Amino acid sequence: MSIENDDLAELAVQYWKLSRSYQKSLSILPEKKANKARAQVRFSDGKVSSIFERLRLEIMTFDGALFSAELPVSPINADDVEGSQPVRIIQTIDPAVVLNGKVLRVARVMLEGE
Repeated sequence: MSIENDDLAELAVQYWKLSRSYQKSLSILPEKKANKARAQVRFSDGKVSSIFERLRLEIMTFDGALFSAELPVSPINADDVEGSQPVRIIQTIDPAVVLNGKVLRVARVMLEGE
């Protein structure tokens, strides 16, 4: 079975979004259920991370990093940021996906506004 790189990148991004969304939703669960669910998320994330490592697939996020043209990112609010001062990335909307050192998909990020 062969899988296209675009499909692999999309799968990685969708898993990242699902995991992140699920982790955020744990705060509304009763503590006992939240602890059990948190453990399940950690277990699943570990399994998926192991698979990604075997495939040499990386999911990259940039929260808190200084924006640079060398990063594999596309700011969604670049027009809102002015000046030549260093700008920090405040949120990764979609992660970058890298396979064997080659960028398959650039990250979509939100830059810190003025």
